[in-house]
Amino acid sequence: MKKVLVLLTFFITLSTHSKSDTLTTYTTPEIKIQESRTGVKITDLGKQVEIVTSEQIESLPVNSIDELLRYIPGVEIQSRGAFGTQSDISIRGGTYNQTLILLDGSRIGDPMTGHFNSNLPISLAAIERIEVIKGGGSALYGADAVGGVINIVTKGMSRQEIYNDFDARSSDSELSLGLGDYSTKMGSVYYGNTITDNLYLVADVAHASSYGYEVLNGTHNYDFSNSLGSILGHYSYGNNGSFLAIRAGGEVRDFDARYFYTLSPFDKSDEKVERIFVQLKNETTLSESDRIVFNGIVKQTRDDFLFNPAFPGNVHTTLSSDFSSYYQSEVQSWLNATIGFDSQYLQIESNDRGNRVQNRHGLFAVFIADINENFIANVGGRMQTLPNTDSEFLPTIGLKYRLIDQIRLRANIGKSIRTPDFTENYVSTGLPGVLSEGRNLGNPNLLPEIAWDYELGTDIIIADNYKLELTGYIRDSENLIDYGIKQGGEIENNANLDPDAEYLYAQNLGELTVRGLEFKISNMAYMNNNNFDWYLGSNLLSYDIANDINSKYLANAAGINLAAGLSYNITSSLSASIDGNYRSRDISEEQQNEFKLSDQYFVADLMFSYTFDYVQLELTAKNIFDESYSDILGVELPGRWIMLQIKFIDL
Repeated sequence: MKKVLVLLTFFITLSTHSKSDTLTTYTTPEIKIQESRTGVKITDLGKQVEIVTSEQIESLPVNSIDELLRYIPGVEIQSRGAFGTQSDISIRGGTYNQTLILLDGSRIGDPMTGHFNSNLPISLAAIERIEVIKGGGSALYGADAVGGVINIVTKGMSRQEIYNDFDARSSDSELSLGLGDYSTKMGSVYYGNTITDNLYLVADVAHASSYGYEVLNGTHNYDFSNSLGSILGHYSYGNNGSFLAIRAGGEVRDFDARYFYTLSPFDKSDEKVERIFVQLKNETTLSESDRIVFNGIVKQTRDDFLFNPAFPGNVHTTLSSDFSSYYQSEVQSWLNATIGFDSQYLQIESNDRGNRVQNRHGLFAVFIADINENFIANVGGRMQTLPNTDSEFLPTIGLKYRLIDQIRLRANIGKSIRTPDFTENYVSTGLPGVLSEGRNLGNPNLLPEIAWDYELGTDIIIADNYKLELTGYIRDSENLIDYGIKQGGEIENNANLDPDAEYLYAQNLGELTVRGLEFKISNMAYMNNNNFDWYLGSNLLSYDIANDINSKYLANAAGINLAAGLSYNITSSLSASIDGNYRSRDISEEQQNEFKLSDQYFVADLMFSYTFDYVQLELTAKNIFDESYSDILGVELPGRWIMLQIKFIDL
């Protein structure tokens, strides 16, 4: 707790050097972002929404998307390594599989496991903004959107009028090179250019590698080598904003994975994940009030996993596609309607999980009514088919009300669903011989998770300078899926098990209620016009578990998740930023011993940036207090890590 006080003291000290007359205030504009999967203006849903802009990303001491998401209240990153090697993404106490990740409106996750949700094949420089839509969203977004939805919106894939007109972005480039502790090497290139009046091209590549930080009393290193790249073309046609955008790309992640997934004493895992994808977005504007949008993506992922050199390795190849389309129309001056469908094809070929195929389809509709100038209501629903051919109806209702100019109220109720992935169904079921104790084991008889989400919140402008966002929420869930400890003799599909050994067996563990309170307060000054910018936010939650569940992931979410950050322009060329994250988990001694969780920790990152002409120097110190901590199982996370980067911008 002393380290938290140090950070708060740093805030106060810098704030006393910030003259109030240097702050330029502004009235919050109505956000008109419609680049979600359904085309609905996301601030009309009655939900808590966070928007992180490219300018904010540049000011943060982060090197990957998962590091960035760590500082959003309500979002918890449960990391297994540095530089985006692998992280689980949790929103409002959900599990890693209950967060839906979109890349420009298309599903980018892998059907084998939600552990790959943070494998995002886009560099930070290529991101225009990140939309975080908190709370259950399956009625609009489909299965898996239980805790929330994160949509990564990239440069060149957005609607032209929302993005920037091409004339204003004729050329945009960045070259970054860096070195750091543990032989860390980093590099990235981003380039965007207007080729013709109608054609805009974007290309980006990035790489980070290290021999890794020392763990297990200096006997082991978590080495990694991560590379990615993509190229995109955006072609506009007609005179009404219609466009076609196509992207192709890939990534390779090669890393030490010891204790990433199991507690087995035999675990000496190495893993290599390779992915290629092709993505398409087409928008046809029919009139000022009517448009049709199509999103599509096809992905292939190969995962080479070696648990121990003494055992044969596992090879998993998945092929998945996600296609969605919607028609949006202004039915009346006060009523807008969006009607659409989506479809996913999921396939895996694996020596461990077998050869499997699943299909999911959904039809959805949402209607948004401007009741009057202060009151907006929406109602929507989805009919979702499930892999076992059953179907589920998922409704949602949202309200937004402007009480006065400075206060807005919002509310939302919705039903969500999540189907088990291939790992939860089939992991280790195809391995020959007797499975070693402590391994994960799938269950092909799992039922889908069902959840009802209730949310009530307000956004308040204070003294024209500060914004307070306050949200209370409840999520009631049943049929929750997680790995629980069970003896081999008690498991039905036990042909390859030791009946006296204990395994982490996938099960529908029961019912769970999550109650939470989320707040964020921030100043409203643009960073590029002023010398001082800060935020403070937290998510406080509690669990009510129907049965005495001792599970692998359900108890991971922090009861207190506090994030705070400050950026300060010391001079016109020199700036500093510090961001911190404090977590406290209410876990039992048994959970702490079984799953190696840190009950509480505080981690802060610091960055100094100096800019001259087209060159920017960045000195970053990760985990400046050298905190020892762990998010998942026995994976020790890095101590202090210092890096130096040089960036050449818009040469």
